[in-house]
Amino acid sequence: MRDDIIAVFVLIFGRAPEQFGDDTAPANVEGWDSVRHVELVVALEERFGCMFEPDEVPELTSLARIEDILRRHG
Repeated sequence: MRDDIIAVFVLIFGRAPEQFGDDTAPANVEGWDSVRHVELVVALEERFGCMFEPDEVPELTSLARIEDILRRHG
């Protein structure tokens, strides 16, 4: 799962995979603004075949948190 999440981050933010880890968050990823956040959410939903609940979207604030929420979706 983690590799797939990182692949989405690479697609959205255009950085090398090794630049993403548990601490990856808007504060330390250049360009992670509200527009990119929506792009990230859509790309994650497409990649994992899920739909995030409206209250989950603002919680998708780090790679680790995204992984936790995706695990809940199965």
